Amino acid sequence: MKITGRQLKRIIKEEQERILAERINPALAEIESQLRYTLAEYIDTYMMSMNMNAGDASDRRRVSRKVSDIVGTIIGD
Repeated sequence: MKITGRQLKRIIKEEQERILAERINPALAEIESQLRYTLAEYIDTYMMSMNMNAGDASDRRRVSRKVSDIVGTIIGD
């Protein structure tokens, strides 16, 4: 099953809203909201530029490793 970029963004937005409802600190919630949006944009752009399929589990794992690598460089491994 192939997931379009629009569907991926909708799924992420719904999950974001659910998580934000559970948060206590509004400043943190806003930053997290921005991070999720930016991350969704990055993933969508990365997958399109690498001709990946969001419905392919191996492609999703590759993107997940890429994002983990980025996070690792920021906070250290």
